[in-house]
Amino acid sequence: MPDYGFGGAQRVVSDQSKFLANHFDVSVATFNNSYSDVYGCAGERIVLNVKAGSNIVAKSYFFCLRVWRLKKIKKGFDFCISHLEGADFINILSKGNEKIICCIHGTKLHDGEIKGWLGWFRKRIMMPLLYKRAHLIVAVSSAIRSELILELEIPETKIAVITNGFDIKSIEEKSKEQIPAEIESLLKNNSTICLCSRLAPQKNQQAFLPIFASVQHSVNCKVIIIGDGELRSKLTEQSCTLGLRTYTAGGDQKFSEQYEVYFLCDQLNPFAYISRVSLFVLPSAWEGFPLALCEAMICGIPVIASDCPTGPREILDAKENSFKSDYGILLPIPTDNNSDASFAWTEAIAMLLTDKVKASQYAQNAKKRVAEFSMDKMETAWLKAIQSLL
Repeated sequence: MPDYGFGGAQRVVSDQSKFLANHFDVSVATFNNSYSDVYGCAGERIVLNVKAGSNIVAKSYFFCLRVWRLKKIKKGFDFCISHLEGADFINILSKGNEKIICCIHGTKLHDGEIKGWLGWFRKRIMMPLLYKRAHLIVAVSSAIRSELILELEIPETKIAVITNGFDIKSIEEKSKEQIPAEIESLLKNNSTICLCSRLAPQKNQQAFLPIFASVQHSVNCKVIIIGDGELRSKLTEQSCTLGLRTYTAGGDQKFSEQYEVYFLCDQLNPFAYISRVSLFVLPSAWEGFPLALCEAMICGIPVIASDCPTGPREILDAKENSFKSDYGILLPIPTDNNSDASFAWTEAIAMLLTDKVKASQYAQNAKKRVAEFSMDKMETAWLKAIQSLL
């Protein structure tokens, strides 16, 4: 994978390395070591020590250098599994005698960051050409599999669907751990909404903040935002512009319950926070198979998610051509204007914050649903996929 640090793919690699280490000799390779191994991977650590370039010439040079270094490292390996597109390309182009498996974590067709002439080149030339050279592609959702077949014309016999898996017992135990006393008091004494993700365009927090401001007109509540990213300054500024009293961890502000929006940055154990809130929301513009949504369901929290490509519809098992689900509320992707979708979000949030019976029903059903995505099932599916290439 490209690097360690916080992120869904990084967490999946950590889990995968641990269960594969029970069956194989495992090594984990990254492009660089600029981030610490937050989740803890099993096996030998390998670092290519190749940074990313700042211009097209440098990018091309370092890309080729990564391919060359990985090709040398992989001699003697039987399999090489890659996660995220950059690592996939390096894995495929450094192919030797080993079997190549690429894990696709997100939609390619709807990814808003694949844009411009380079995005066109990636989507129309590199992806179809290179992914066809892999021995197996693992998609984390059925919708991604359909995209790969229809849009990239990858043979369906080369694609397996293995959803992300969760160590449900471990998450439940971590959800009971202590959090700072002042935040414990905040979550205990107030109706609270939680977002947990990178602060990035994909996660669509900029469309959620005006919705929260509208909810405030009818329901007195707070929102905590766990995660960090390139949009932190822009989002905190937007929050203040909307007239929301805003707290940002790590600054000069003194923590108190007078604020309405709390940016809490990355947390090593987000489950302890999520398990104490009233409602979890996922307003994403696009996804793959969002870990945070399932983790909130494991914590017994009612959820609202956007019907974005891909993941939430499958996780909530919504009826075909419908938003109806017994496991949470699925809604159109919210936009940053006063749209019908935004109004629907405002109504749904207000309803779940005030109707405790309905919220409890969704929470109980969600815990039953997420049992379908256990770590044991994911491990069995991965071992079967690997053995199919022997």
